[in-house]
Amino acid sequence: MGSLELSLDEPATRAGLGDDLHGWSRNDRDRYLRAMRTRVSTAVDTRLADLILALACRRWPALRLMPAGWLRPAVRPAAIRLRRLLSAAALMLGVTVALTVAVLAILT
Repeated sequence: MGSLELSLDEPATRAGLGDDLHGWSRNDRDRYLRAMRTRVSTAVDTRLADLILALACRRWPALRLMPAGWLRPAVRPAAIRLRRLLSAAALMLGVTVALTVAVLAILT
């Protein structure tokens, strides 16, 4: 990586700030963000699948006789739907709170 010369006469955009941040190209950043999003979603899906399995095993004790590794693939689609539902609900709640705060700020 080359040296970064700063000049007080030039704005930050022309001085080279923000260009090639940490030596990453745009493609590298996109790949990194995609991988992180996938890993986070997978971790959340796994936790939700484990929670669904735990609740199912409490409700139907016969499921405890089967290995969890056999049951987890059957529960995975429900965990994905539950994650999407919870994400949408959190987004709707956040928008509602933000709009309420904005309206109250305007009215006061």
